[in-house]
Amino acid sequence: MADMLTMNSRKPVNSDAPVKPERSRGTRGAVPVPVQSLGPILRERREAMGVTLAEAEVATRIRQKYLAALESDEWDLLPGEVVGRGFLRNYARFLGLPVEDILARYSAEIEGRPFQPRLPALAEPPRGRSRERTWAPPPPADDHSVAPVERSIPAGLIRGVLLAIVVLGVVVLGSYIALRWPGCR
Repeated sequence: MADMLTMNSRKPVNSDAPVKPERSRGTRGAVPVPVQSLGPILRERREAMGVTLAEAEVATRIRQKYLAALESDEWDLLPGEVVGRGFLRNYARFLGLPVEDILARYSAEIEGRPFQPRLPALAEPPRGRSRERTWAPPPPADDHSVAPVERSIPAGLIRGVLLAIVVLGVVVLGSYIALRWPGCR
């Protein structure tokens, strides 16, 4: 039985000895770094900025209950995955966090896989409480991405306007002729 527990290792297992963590072949000496979950990162950044959830709600236009769900990693309380990603993107932008890194961390948490940071560390929050706005809404879409709206004028309206112009022209012409040559009546 002891042989089965050691997974066919050739060395006998001493249950009193401390267990060394095994290294995978590809990491070569790398020590796994504990990665903080996304919610506390968001909450700590907001608190470091000195902003309350109510102020964040006003600035981002995201309801407090959804901001609290983001900060507590309660993804099931969000109205949907796509909307939740949008909330997370806007909230990360408001907090001054790298949006792509935050979204990658969110995807890793949702899929249950470990997060591999692309950046060495998240940027430090601004020190002190500032009253100036640190977040702005995203810029408007390019003009090329919005199709122009074509308005069509009904054909009956065009015919009616043309007929009115012709009738008005005949009346004006008749009045001119009647006034210019009084004997032509």
